[in-house]
Amino acid sequence: MNYIIRERKFYRRMLSLALPVTCQMLINVGINIMDTLMLSKLGEAQIAASSLAGQFINLFYIVCLGIGGGSAVMTAMYWGHRDMTSFKKVLTLMLRISLIIACGFTLATALSPRGIFRLYTDGEAIIREGLRYFKWMAYSFVFQAITAPLSAVLRTARKTLIPLIASLCAFFLNIFVNWVFIFGNLGAPRLEIEGSAIGTITSYAVQAIIVSIYVFVIDKDIRYRVRDLFRPCIDKLREFIKFAAPVILSDTLLGLGMNGISVIGGHIGESFVAASAITSVVQRLATVYGQGIYTAGSVIVGNTLGENDPERAQREAVSSFLVSAGMGVFASIVILLISGPFISFYDITDETRAIARQLMYATSINVVFHLTGGMLTKGVLRGGGDTRFLLVTDIIFLWLVSLPLAALAGLVWHLPAFWVYIFMKIEMAIKTIIGIFRLFSKKWIHIVRFEDDPQKQKA
Repeated sequence: MNYIIRERKFYRRMLSLALPVTCQMLINVGINIMDTLMLSKLGEAQIAASSLAGQFINLFYIVCLGIGGGSAVMTAMYWGHRDMTSFKKVLTLMLRISLIIACGFTLATALSPRGIFRLYTDGEAIIREGLRYFKWMAYSFVFQAITAPLSAVLRTARKTLIPLIASLCAFFLNIFVNWVFIFGNLGAPRLEIEGSAIGTITSYAVQAIIVSIYVFVIDKDIRYRVRDLFRPCIDKLREFIKFAAPVILSDTLLGLGMNGISVIGGHIGESFVAASAITSVVQRLATVYGQGIYTAGSVIVGNTLGENDPERAQREAVSSFLVSAGMGVFASIVILLISGPFISFYDITDETRAIARQLMYATSINVVFHLTGGMLTKGVLRGGGDTRFLLVTDIIFLWLVSLPLAALAGLVWHLPAFWVYIFMKIEMAIKTIIGIFRLFSKKWIHIVRFEDDPQKQKA
């Protein structure tokens, strides 16, 4: 078989799906950059506090992405098969689950903010600022529970523009509200880190409102309305558990693992946390292109399998992986070029600046595997329904390799920051290698059952 697709139509389609997602991710990164830059004027404790608080909030966001991504495995195939009845039922299950989990996170953050923050650091100055941030952000989860899963499913129906518009509106609103409340402009009180939280929760609310209005009122293709939230969908539960539950669990474990990494960093020291917060912004800037590409790869492969063409899906998967490899090399070069000037923007100590430089060099290596591994695990293999295999790989390599090595390197061996960061992300290199073998084995291809084709089995 010729594994490489040479049709321009395929790459144009990938670009048309990837570009809006990439722009949306860039906007989200831009929000984080503006928050970090504004808070850097107020001291490293506030940067570190918002970064660590953001890790817990990001845990829920990752859970939401897992719920949306797991549902998208199914809805991409349903869209390709034009099975809109099943599409709506999965959408209903997804929203019910995400909103229930949002209530749990809201209660935990509102009732025990100090207990949560002590998991990340024992620095009282950071905790004090973090509690101010949590006071507002405790009520942000319901908005993310709507926006993130709905955006993921809309992309499977090739409706990528609406999430982009929502993020764009949120970006400008976040900057304005931050400027007003962090520094006390236009007669508003000077709230510093609390002002950053107000800006963030306001942007989340606007995104949720825009996406909800489109889905429940405007859209004419999916035709999902508020009454559909109450429709029976129990017949899809077993298949949802089979395809979506492993993704939800996998992404939740990934989020917990990333929080474990943050806990390790938080106990290394305030300078490491501040440097890591700066570095993570650059890494996200360099990887958003890849995120758009592997989101596109997942949608394309899922749609093709919905059309019952596994041979073409295999070729699309391999071609998508090669695109991600090229993007990884490009991102690595970008990081090396911009790292120095980017660090100079921040008002930080010499110690933090030196650590940030080491982390930038490590990130330039990690990013190649982040993009290729992301294409495999969050892209084509997931799009092919290979969710249980991916669950196992996420558990093994993050929890049994990266976390122990990072803890030993940072807290026991006291290695340089470069090596600590390499070990923190090493699971992506391993998953890339394992994923390549899985890709060419063709064992990753699975197809859901359709309403009009109940006998359809694994391809």
